[in-house]
Amino acid sequence: GQPVQNGSSEAVTTNTLTGLDWQRSLSQHLWYLASPLASVPDTLAMYEQAWRLQPYCARPQPKYSEDPEGCLDDGLDSSLDIKYHIIKLYSDRSHSLESTLTPASHTSDPLDFRTSWFIYRILESLGYKMSSVASHDKLCLEFASQLEKLGLWHWAVFVLLHIQDTGMRKQSVERVLGSSVANLDDTNQHREQWILETLRVPVPWLARAKAVLARVQGNHEELAQQLLKAEDWSEAHKVIVEELAPSAILSQDPQSLLAFLQQLSSEEEIIQQIPGWDTEGKIYLEFLSVGSAVDKVLQNNSDMDPNILRYEFERLKPLVTNLCRSIGNLPVNTSKQRLAQSEIAKQAAHYMRA
Repeated sequence: GQPVQNGSSEAVTTNTLTGLDWQRSLSQHLWYLASPLASVPDTLAMYEQAWRLQPYCARPQPKYSEDPEGCLDDGLDSSLDIKYHIIKLYSDRSHSLESTLTPASHTSDPLDFRTSWFIYRILESLGYKMSSVASHDKLCLEFASQLEKLGLWHWAVFVLLHIQDTGMRKQSVERVLGSSVANLDDTNQHREQWILETLRVPVPWLARAKAVLARVQGNHEELAQQLLKAEDWSEAHKVIVEELAPSAILSQDPQSLLAFLQQLSSEEEIIQQIPGWDTEGKIYLEFLSVGSAVDKVLQNNSDMDPNILRYEFERLKPLVTNLCRSIGNLPVNTSKQRLAQSEIAKQAAHYMRA
């Protein structure tokens, strides 16, 4: 067919596609102007030539900027409709996904990546790929940033987990967790559970974010607990021996301290990662272990013959002796640590007399 008909004079022509938007113009090419045997790629090439080279039909502008009666300007510098790009992808799998998914292809907001990301997920499931991993990850970062600004930080984590670069994925998720972990409280524990159990975010990633919050709040016990979950053994040991151990010794409430130290000493591999363990954490652990053993002997043998009781204490003597030799190795940098060291020495002397 002939879309443009010449009239009785050269100055008069009739364009059958005048006033039609690009979708109707493409339909006219598909149904009437192209050969009945023409394929969709052939028809699309014919239509593209019609609006690019000798414009007599509407160019495929996005809906938000489309002229209802069609625009004959070739508009080489402006974006094309995402629907047109998808048809191009159907015709040519090498067509650029980056140009397809740019926000300008479907919205006037250049920072709105919602449609872009969801359509990309569909296209990716059909085997289409971006030209580089960097482009893929950039789209994930842009959409996650948008979600985070809307307060949907947990969904931002979901999007960021699709990043292909391992290091960038870990860094980006930890950044979002770090900036949003303060929002996790008793009223939305389900959100934390969803992140850990459904999204399978590693526990250490969330623990590191909680550790930063606990440090800012000055909550040393929570800080130590989260550092242990984050498997940051060295930093956890430092917090325990500098902050928790002296307070626990002076307040004579060693149970939580003992649990922390036992976790650090549970594996040789962990101990090897802790500088200063033998002169700090190990001494506190030995002191608590000796105290626990003495209390156990006294509790279980309160009515026992004094000779048997003496025997039980004699068995503990090597442990107490070793503790007495080690007390002087404890580093003392604060008055609280000095008081704790004195308390340990006093208790050790009492055990020796017993």
